[in-house]
Amino acid sequence: MPYTRSADCSSFLRPSERKLSDWALATKFDVLHRREVKTTNLGTVLRDLDLHTIDWFKSDSQGTDLRLFRNLGDELINRVLVAEFEPGIIDAYEGEDKLWQLMEFMESLDFWMSELNIKGSPWLRREVMEKATMLEQQMMSRLLSKAPGWAEVAYMNRLGSPLLERRDVRYRPGDRP
Repeated sequence: MPYTRSADCSSFLRPSERKLSDWALATKFDVLHRREVKTTNLGTVLRDLDLHTIDWFKSDSQGTDLRLFRNLGDELINRVLVAEFEPGIIDAYEGEDKLWQLMEFMESLDFWMSELNIKGSPWLRREVMEKATMLEQQMMSRLLSKAPGWAEVAYMNRLGSPLLERRDVRYRPGDRP
């Protein structure tokens, strides 16, 4: 696993150095060192713990949010009440899950998008940032317009799945309280 200058940018995926070079945040993705990390998948962990439902799924896995969610399998996914993700828009990582892919997948399910916050960074070549003083870098990052780079997005279950049980939702669509 590559560990980056900014811990928030470390991922199991490699940073896309060439494509990041046009962004003010590029240096945050500089790989400082690599380590092997033993992993397992979420579905296996849930089965091992004998858990059969997830009420609230939240992922900010630096490029793998969609694949983690899909790994739950159809039955668990359809019982999730709220799902939150932080997918990329720009090419920050090689082979990352993107916002458009997440939106396409979620549209195929019985969920609706309840929130979308676009986050970003100034588009500013790495060479310019590296030649600037720390104060100049801070000023440029604050004053320049931020281009869309990633999103915080939340989806809510429409509660129409026959897989949902009374513990999942008190009333189903069409029921009267």
